[in-house]
Amino acid sequence: MDGGNIPTGGNAETLTVADLKRRQSNYAELDLSMSNFTSNSLPATAISQLASKLTFLDLSANSLTTLPCEICLLVNLVSLKLSRNQLTFLPLALGSLSKLNRLDLYKNRLCLLPYTLGSLRHLQWLDVRENPLDSRLAKLAGPCASDD
Repeated sequence: MDGGNIPTGGNAETLTVADLKRRQSNYAELDLSMSNFTSNSLPATAISQLASKLTFLDLSANSLTTLPCEICLLVNLVSLKLSRNQLTFLPLALGSLSKLNRLDLYKNRLCLLPYTLGSLRHLQWLDVRENPLDSRLAKLAGPCASDD
């Protein structure tokens, strides 16, 4: 897939990054949930071109098994939704998203979390439910892993 085009969920329409900028005056939020993306089809390069303003990214309910490192270039990201995918691991570079305060990892296949998540000083909400995490790790997450 051409890294400059972002297909929308379920139909053949393809949006360029320029189209996204025109349609959203701020384009700080990008919802690509339920778009049938796989790790190979996710337009990570196109998404990373929005890095200067993107604060919210929803990639939930796709078929991602890995998270492209380009996502870790989104330096202004505050909220990242990755729920209901098939992620088995997360890149260490995820810890470089210093502004991240909300990380939704609900219902994936994660057994471990990268130690670099400890660098996320602004992280206030983390959902790791429905992952086969080591029970000791789940206990450490404590109330941060709850439903609220």
